Amino acid sequence: MRIHYRVSGEGIEIVRCFGTDSQVVIPEQIEGKPVIKAAPYAFSARKDKEEIDVQTYDTDQIGQRSAEEKLLAEIPVYRKKFEDAMDDDLNTADAISAIFELVKFANTNANDASSGAFVTALKKEIVALSDVLGLQVEKKEENLDAEIEKMIEERQAARKARDFKRADEIRDELLAQGIILEDTREGVKWKRA
Repeated sequence: MRIHYRVSGEGIEIVRCFGTDSQVVIPEQIEGKPVIKAAPYAFSARKDKEEIDVQTYDTDQIGQRSAEEKLLAEIPVYRKKFEDAMDDDLNTADAISAIFELVKFANTNANDASSGAFVTALKKEIVALSDVLGLQVEKKEENLDAEIEKMIEERQAARKARDFKRADEIRDELLAQGIILEDTREGVKWKRA
């Protein structure tokens, strides 16, 4: 269903509704402003005149947003669990459990169709709770400098040429610089020591 509406100083006025839905769901807000009234005959087939300066809102968006609003209302439950755990003699095990429940909630309910505001709110809450415990949520991608990358490539070439002595020397040099190499089927993986 489509809703035509007009923005006024106080809020939103619904001008017309079009569609074949068996139920009409009026949103509480559109564009962050409250829906304050519906124009006469907004829900009838009668049309006195053509409305100008109206905007259109698709109820598919309303359904998605209202569902997300309901889900966002559940976030304080996880915060409360977290705070209760911390108030219970700093029960960090239960506090971490509350964070993981929130992460599971986010993974279950956020998808490609989710609004940016919804995903941002979830992430913000996860980061805020994790910060209290000093947990890092975001892992920054590590870049190796060109010299280390060149050494890894040189080691790969030495292994391919079956010069294992040279490959081991390069591995030891990298280890001295704090780089640990792991040989896997997919190739060489590295991590900092």
